[in-house]
Amino acid sequence: MKVKYQFTTETVEIEVSDDWGNRILEFNRADYNSERKDHRDDHKYHRGTPITVDEAESTEYSGLKKQRGQVYTDTLLDKLIQKEEDTRLHNAINKLPEIQRKVITAVFFDGIKPVEYARLNGISRSAVAQQMATAMKYLKKFLK
Repeated sequence: MKVKYQFTTETVEIEVSDDWGNRILEFNRADYNSERKDHRDDHKYHRGTPITVDEAESTEYSGLKKQRGQVYTDTLLDKLIQKEEDTRLHNAINKLPEIQRKVITAVFFDGIKPVEYARLNGISRSAVAQQMATAMKYLKKFLK
């Protein structure tokens, strides 16, 4: 098998065995396909051309992101916002008086029912309800 190599000054043709010739052809094919992939023009998202917000939020584009294993920016943004809100909430709860903080923590984070909290702490249900109402009013005001 003859293989041609083109240089800037000349073209050289050499004789190689069929086995080596097939390997060279395979390598050239792989190199050519790799080059084509880098420059393909079949889809504007591959070319690096700017896209609009509507296009970025489209199901077509999100499907491409999913297919390539890219991070969903919306999910990342939601997580950041949730973390910030959680921090604000915990800071607000920490500013509550100790009695209100304990009630809110027990009921909302530990999953204890207000009636059960009243029984465990030897106080009336109305006292627990009042502490919760006062705490909630403060938290709403603080978190606006």
